[in-house]
Amino acid sequence: MYGVEFKSFKALDAGGPLTQTALKDNTVQAANIFTTDPAITKEKFVVLKDPENLFGFQNVQPLVREGDLSPEAVAALDAVSAELDTETLMRLDAQIQLEKKDPMEVAKAWLKSAGLD
Repeated sequence: MYGVEFKSFKALDAGGPLTQTALKDNTVQAANIFTTDPAITKEKFVVLKDPENLFGFQNVQPLVREGDLSPEAVAALDAVSAELDTETLMRLDAQIQLEKKDPMEVAKAWLKSAGLD
């Protein structure tokens, strides 16, 4: 993969606190964490490019049973999807995870700021 040969592999917790601690204390030098994880900014982790597209996208995708949503609900989901990008989601996650803000209040404030309330 990318012509890199690692000295060893250490199984951790799929981007969770063990992985983040290992990156911070240099126990590991590379790890797979979610692109919206606020630890990336907080800890100044370096995000590597993936020009060979080996790692799939981690897009937020609403999932509902066909026919269970009204046209108004579909339009609301489409409007949110059009406005919610990775940078915004990272910022919202940081408010919840790092600043310990209430998720509902963060969501309401974002919807208002995006003109979707």
